[in-house]
Amino acid sequence: CAVGARDDFKDVDWRYKMSTHFLAALCIYLVGYRIGEMTLPGGGTVALGVLDPVVSILWIMLVTNAINLIDGRDGVAAGVAALVSATMSYIAWDLGHELIAMLFAALAGSSLGFVPLNLPRARRFLGDSGAYFLGFMIAGLSISGFVDTTGRVPLYIPLVALGLPVLDTGVAFLRRFLEGAHPFKADSDHFHDRMEHLAGYGPLKVT
Repeated sequence: CAVGARDDFKDVDWRYKMSTHFLAALCIYLVGYRIGEMTLPGGGTVALGVLDPVVSILWIMLVTNAINLIDGRDGVAAGVAALVSATMSYIAWDLGHELIAMLFAALAGSSLGFVPLNLPRARRFLGDSGAYFLGFMIAGLSISGFVDTTGRVPLYIPLVALGLPVLDTGVAFLRRFLEGAHPFKADSDHFHDRMEHLAGYGPLKVT
């Protein structure tokens, strides 16, 4: 959040931001926010073993940046965060994780309360600090709140809930790679940009 706030006032080099995200993800991994084993949709399981720190840290970094990358139009990131958090609050409650469900509900409520102030033309902005905070909280809580009765994490549940921002992030990195562009340099060719330019949607309709 602090690095995002700094970036909101003066551009911070992407390497510094990624390093900070890595350190933050490593810290919560070391205190127990780890995936360990995953439950697959068909009921099978995968033990990550030595790949556990890699997958856990990459998951946190991916979701943190995914929310930030879709924050290219007013109201989009806050609206998506509210929908995702509300969905995962219900799922966490259904799995018996009442505290995580309550935290997700609080995140959904605060995001939803922010949306009216962030609709075009916005009076308040998330900025990188807000987007990073939302993404980091969703990533960490999704690990802690989705341990099933076997003690494994069915990661496909938050992955489906986060489908839009995660898919947009993956497509953006692949597109930049194929175009020979820097994968961490911002551009204006995300899903919300295409909806506005190709479909002719106005800012409010994109939101």
